[in-house]
Amino acid sequence: MVPARNEAEVVEKTLRELGALNYPQNKYEIIIITDEKETLSKHKDKQHISQDNADIGLTTQEVVQKVIADLKQTSPELTISHQDVPYDFSGEFGGKCIGKEVKSTKGRALNFALTKLKADFDAKTNFFAFFDTDDHPDKNCLLAIAKENLQDPKKKVFQLPVYQCRNF
Repeated sequence: MVPARNEAEVVEKTLRELGALNYPQNKYEIIIITDEKETLSKHKDKQHISQDNADIGLTTQEVVQKVIADLKQTSPELTISHQDVPYDFSGEFGGKCIGKEVKSTKGRALNFALTKLKADFDAKTNFFAFFDTDDHPDKNCLLAIAKENLQDPKKKVFQLPVYQCRNF
Protein backbone atom coordinates (compact mmCIF):
# COMPACT_ATOMS: atom_id res chain seq x y z
CA MET A 1 0.00 0.00 0.00
CA VAL A 2 1.30 3.40 -1.00
CA PRO A 3 -0.44 6.60 0.13
CA ALA A 4 0.32 9.41 -2.32
CA ARG A 5 -0.83 13.02 -2.44
CA ASN A 6 0.81 15.58 -4.72
CA GLU A 7 3.39 12.98 -5.75
CA ALA A 8 2.99 13.09 -9.55
CA GLU A 9 6.72 13.59 -10.04
CA VAL A 10 7.82 10.44 -8.19
CA VAL A 11 4.89 8.02 -8.20
CA GLU A 12 5.63 6.44 -11.59
CA LYS A 13 9.16 5.38 -10.65
CA THR A 14 7.95 3.99 -7.33
CA LEU A 15 5.16 1.96 -8.93
CA ARG A 16 7.52 0.52 -11.53
CA GLU A 17 10.03 -0.42 -8.82
CA LEU A 18 7.31 -2.09 -6.75
CA GLY A 19 6.19 -3.98 -9.84
CA ALA A 20 9.74 -5.29 -10.30
CA LEU A 21 10.26 -6.66 -6.78
CA ASN A 22 11.75 -10.12 -6.41
CA TYR A 23 8.46 -11.79 -5.53
CA PRO A 24 5.93 -13.71 -7.66
CA GLN A 25 3.79 -11.05 -9.35
CA ASN A 26 0.61 -13.08 -8.90
CA LYS A 27 1.17 -13.22 -5.11
CA TYR A 28 1.05 -9.52 -4.23
CA GLU A 29 -1.01 -6.47 -5.01
CA ILE A 30 0.10 -2.87 -5.20
CA ILE A 31 -2.54 -0.45 -3.94
CA ILE A 32 -1.87 3.22 -4.55
CA ILE A 33 -4.03 5.53 -2.46
CA THR A 34 -4.45 9.10 -3.68
CA ASP A 35 -6.48 12.03 -2.33
CA GLU A 36 -9.49 13.38 -4.21
CA LYS A 37 -8.58 16.88 -3.01
CA GLU A 38 -5.67 16.93 -5.47
CA THR A 39 -8.01 16.42 -8.43
CA LEU A 40 -10.58 18.85 -7.06
CA SER A 41 -7.86 21.47 -6.61
CA LYS A 42 -6.64 21.03 -10.19
CA HIS A 43 -10.16 21.51 -11.58
CA LYS A 44 -10.64 24.58 -9.40
CA ASP A 45 -7.32 26.05 -10.61
CA LYS A 46 -8.28 25.44 -14.25
CA GLN A 47 -11.41 27.57 -13.84
CA HIS A 48 -9.24 30.61 -13.07
CA ILE A 49 -6.63 30.14 -15.81
CA SER A 50 -7.23 30.64 -19.50
CA GLN A 51 -6.63 27.49 -21.52
CA ASP A 52 -3.98 29.33 -23.57
CA ASN A 53 -1.85 29.81 -20.45
CA ALA A 54 -2.76 26.65 -18.55
CA ASP A 55 0.41 24.77 -17.76
CA ILE A 56 -0.98 22.58 -15.03
CA GLY A 57 0.84 19.25 -14.89
CA LEU A 58 -0.69 15.85 -14.38
CA THR A 59 -2.18 14.94 -11.03
CA THR A 60 -0.92 11.96 -9.08
CA GLN A 61 -4.17 10.22 -10.04
CA GLU A 62 -3.55 10.77 -13.76
CA VAL A 63 0.01 9.45 -13.54
CA VAL A 64 -1.17 6.43 -11.55
CA GLN A 65 -3.83 5.57 -14.14
CA LYS A 66 -1.26 5.87 -16.95
CA VAL A 67 1.19 3.59 -15.15
CA ILE A 68 -1.51 1.04 -14.29
CA ALA A 69 -2.53 0.83 -17.96
CA ASP A 70 1.10 0.40 -19.00
CA LEU A 71 1.89 -2.23 -16.36
CA LYS A 72 -1.19 -4.25 -17.32
CA GLN A 73 0.37 -4.55 -20.78
CA THR A 74 3.92 -5.32 -19.70
CA SER A 75 3.22 -7.30 -16.50
CA PRO A 76 -0.19 -8.97 -16.88
CA GLU A 77 0.16 -11.08 -13.70
CA LEU A 78 0.75 -8.02 -11.53
CA THR A 79 -2.28 -6.72 -9.65
CA ILE A 80 -2.20 -2.98 -9.18
CA SER A 81 -5.15 -0.89 -8.10
CA HIS A 82 -5.96 2.70 -7.29
CA GLN A 83 -8.11 4.06 -4.49
CA ASP A 84 -8.99 7.76 -4.28
CA VAL A 85 -9.84 9.00 -0.77
CA PRO A 86 -12.95 11.23 -0.84
CA TYR A 87 -12.24 14.77 0.36
CA ASP A 88 -14.64 14.25 3.27
CA PHE A 89 -13.62 10.79 4.51
CA SER A 90 -13.42 11.04 8.31
CA GLY A 91 -10.06 9.29 8.55
CA GLU A 92 -10.75 6.55 11.06
CA PHE A 93 -10.66 2.84 10.32
CA GLY A 94 -14.29 2.04 9.63
CA GLY A 95 -14.89 5.74 8.99
CA LYS A 96 -17.32 7.35 6.59
CA CYS A 97 -17.82 10.46 4.49
CA ILE A 98 -19.00 13.31 6.69
CA GLY A 99 -19.84 16.08 4.23
CA LYS A 100 -16.98 18.43 5.08
CA GLU A 101 -13.30 18.50 4.18
CA VAL A 102 -10.92 16.52 6.39
CA LYS A 103 -7.17 17.11 6.69
CA SER A 104 -5.09 14.81 4.47
CA THR A 105 -2.71 12.42 6.23
CA LYS A 106 -1.06 9.09 5.44
CA GLY A 107 -3.07 7.46 8.21
CA ARG A 108 -6.33 8.77 6.76
CA ALA A 109 -5.41 7.40 3.33
CA LEU A 110 -4.47 3.98 4.70
CA ASN A 111 -7.58 3.80 6.89
CA PHE A 112 -9.74 4.57 3.85
CA ALA A 113 -8.23 1.71 1.84
CA LEU A 114 -8.29 -0.71 4.78
CA THR A 115 -11.95 0.17 5.45
CA LYS A 116 -13.06 -0.02 1.84
CA LEU A 117 -11.23 -3.25 1.07
CA LYS A 118 -11.60 -5.00 4.44
CA ALA A 119 -13.70 -7.93 3.20
CA ASP A 120 -11.32 -8.55 0.31
CA PHE A 121 -8.32 -8.35 2.64
CA ASP A 122 -9.91 -10.72 5.16
CA ALA A 123 -10.40 -13.29 2.41
CA LYS A 124 -6.99 -13.26 0.76
CA THR A 125 -4.33 -11.22 2.60
CA ASN A 126 -1.54 -12.71 4.69
CA PHE A 127 0.27 -9.47 5.47
CA PHE A 128 0.54 -5.78 4.57
CA ALA A 129 3.55 -3.69 3.66
CA PHE A 130 3.39 0.10 3.53
CA PHE A 131 5.67 2.26 1.41
CA ASP A 132 6.15 5.98 1.01
CA THR A 133 5.77 7.31 -2.52
CA ASP A 134 9.41 8.25 -2.77
CA ASP A 135 10.79 4.95 -1.41
CA HIS A 136 13.12 2.85 -3.49
CA PRO A 137 12.89 -0.51 -1.74
CA ASP A 138 15.36 -3.33 -1.90
CA LYS A 139 14.18 -5.87 -4.49
CA ASN A 140 14.03 -8.60 -1.81
CA CYS A 141 12.00 -6.68 0.79
CA LEU A 142 8.79 -8.71 0.28
CA LEU A 143 10.76 -11.95 0.62
CA ALA A 144 12.06 -10.72 3.98
CA ILE A 145 8.55 -9.79 5.08
CA ALA A 146 7.12 -13.13 3.91
CA LYS A 147 9.81 -14.94 5.91
CA GLU A 148 8.93 -12.93 9.03
CA ASN A 149 5.24 -13.66 8.46
CA LEU A 150 5.88 -17.40 8.08
CA GLN A 151 7.92 -17.44 11.29
CA ASP A 152 5.20 -15.55 13.17
CA PRO A 153 1.84 -15.51 11.33
CA LYS A 154 0.44 -13.09 13.92
CA LYS A 155 2.62 -10.39 12.36
CA LYS A 156 0.42 -8.85 9.68
CA VAL A 157 1.57 -5.26 9.21
CA PHE A 158 5.02 -4.10 8.18
CA GLN A 159 6.12 -0.49 7.73
CA LEU A 160 8.92 -0.46 5.21
CA PRO A 161 11.82 -0.12 4.71
CA VAL A 162 12.77 -3.55 5.88
CA TYR A 163 16.04 -2.61 4.22
CA GLN A 164 17.21 0.95 3.94
CA CYS A 165 15.37 2.91 1.28
CA ARG A 166 16.83 5.98 -0.33
CA ASN A 167 14.59 8.97 -0.91
CA PHE A 168 15.50 10.96 -4.00
